[in-house]
Amino acid sequence: MRKLLLISFLFAVSCVDIEVEENPLLFFWEEMDKKYVFFEEKNVDWDSIKSEISVYNPANKKELVRGFENMIYPLNDGHVSVLTGEAVICKRIEYYNNVNIDLKRYLAGRVIEDDVVTIAQLDNSIVYVEIKTFEKFVPDFRETLNEFKYQNGIILDIRNNGGGLLSSALDMAANFIEGKHTVLYKRNKNGYGHDDFTDYKPVALKGINAFPETETVILIDNYTFSAANIFTSVMKNFSNAILIGNNTRGGGAALSTGVLPNGWTYSFSQNPYYNINYRSLELGVEPHHHVLFGEAEYLRFGETGIHSQMEFAYKFLLKK
Repeated sequence: MRKLLLISFLFAVSCVDIEVEENPLLFFWEEMDKKYVFFEEKNVDWDSIKSEISVYNPANKKELVRGFENMIYPLNDGHVSVLTGEAVICKRIEYYNNVNIDLKRYLAGRVIEDDVVTIAQLDNSIVYVEIKTFEKFVPDFRETLNEFKYQNGIILDIRNNGGGLLSSALDMAANFIEGKHTVLYKRNKNGYGHDDFTDYKPVALKGINAFPETETVILIDNYTFSAANIFTSVMKNFSNAILIGNNTRGGGAALSTGVLPNGWTYSFSQNPYYNINYRSLELGVEPHHHVLFGEAEYLRFGETGIHSQMEFAYKFLLKK
């Protein structure tokens, strides 16, 4: 598993009465109660969870971890985690698509690769671009791509992109969008109530549409997360790109962090983003063409080297 697919532990039950300031479980519950943004959207009864965690002894490490699991798992939010120093407590997802596509099947010629991006010249004047992360800007993207032949299309692969900087994601999207638009809306938390937010604030983007005559497809999957998820939404609504794969995982908010009384650190979602239709991006983005890559496809890929989503995208471009 890559990136955010994280580890957790299983444990037993006991009972103790410790003040909030000393009890990491109660401290985390109260901080989340005041600051977390998706309780209403996800229909989570946070008060009942407080009652459930009261049975755990925070002085016992195993019970402490179990208590955090019982708060974090119902949120089903990859941005919510607790770092113990030895492991990360976060909701796990079953995922099979953390594989590298065999570009030799498409007669890959010139390949440029670093820790941010892989660009490969495929047969039939198609270019493959894997954007691995938005933690950094992709340098000289337009100039570099113009050294390749992409008359029949560009394949953008962000299946395993766990996010990064929103500014980096929007900078990449600008290459495929024409003109200036409000591409997102953002709300800020402005009170301790679960539904206390500011009005929707527009997020604008000025596109340069560097590839106006080029068909673009984007490979997405349920590990396309956070800034990559937002990138997907912007591209779906403001470019001609076709999304291929499975729904993105979500991650439709900014990431905030804090420190627990015992020194462990935690993260959570704060200040959510919405698409142009005011729909929350926390629940992910749906592709134009659903092409599954689950356990069966993973096993088939191991036997044949054929990646179902990549194969669909390549043939889709050739039919245009």
